[in-house]
Amino acid sequence: MRHELTSEQAIAIALLRQRHPDAEIDVQRSIGGVIIEAREHGEIVELLRADYYGRCASDEQLPHAA
Repeated sequence: MRHELTSEQAIAIALLRQRHPDAEIDVQRSIGGVIIEAREHGEIVELLRADYYGRCASDEQLPHAA
């Protein structure tokens, strides 16, 4: 899967890496965008959603696709 990141999305991922330097970052396709997971020791420690309009936020801040 290819998804070109916006500046806002790239910054959000960089900040995620800064908050969780030892975490493994995984990106998965979802309806209307991508899900970015930070995992430590096999558990999700933070989750971001990036929509195809360029917005990136924690899962609670973006409206879910219908």
